[in-house]
Amino acid sequence: MGRREPFRREGPLQARTVRGEPWEVAGWRLTPVARLISFGRAKATIGTHETGGWGVGLARIAPVAVEVERDGEVRRIAIRDHTAEMLRFLCGLAVAMTLFFTGLRLWAGRKNHSTEGGS
Repeated sequence: MGRREPFRREGPLQARTVRGEPWEVAGWRLTPVARLISFGRAKATIGTHETGGWGVGLARIAPVAVEVERDGEVRRIAIRDHTAEMLRFLCGLAVAMTLFFTGLRLWAGRKNHSTEGGS
């Protein structure tokens, strides 16, 4: 099992950085580093005549870097997720365009309404 930072529980949402098992490749020691975000919630009821319960859980693991070690020197190479960055950009662009065209439509409607009533 890889090294990881101490476990912190702050409600049902948890986030931590996890280091995976190191790999030896051609004299290099490569250690993957990932960000783990998880959410878990459960509840159970035990009564005299019945039992019941529910639970939900979600997890996301995203690679963030690779630690490269050779001759005692350690370098950290960041991993960028260009696809996720582009999807966030496109989502923001879609929201901005929606707000712009909604404002334009409201502005045009008010302008038409004021010119029709003034004659």
